[in-house]
Amino acid sequence: MPPDAPQAANITPTGIAKYTDAQLETVLRTGSRPDGTPVNVLMPWKATALMSPVEMTATIKFLRTVAPKPSGGR
Repeated sequence: MPPDAPQAANITPTGIAKYTDAQLETVLRTGSRPDGTPVNVLMPWKATALMSPVEMTATIKFLRTVAPKPSGGR
């Protein structure tokens, strides 16, 4: 990514802890957070929106196992 690209969202358990699995699935299917704000256009939600229910469940379970990291940084 170019240096002026926006900071990546923290999708480790630290960053997504506030989301329920259902809310996280909505974000991954619609590109909108629970408060209605859109995710960054670089988030591939149009691809994750096409996941089967089994794939979505597996992805969410995986994201919850990633080592926690603080937000920001590159």
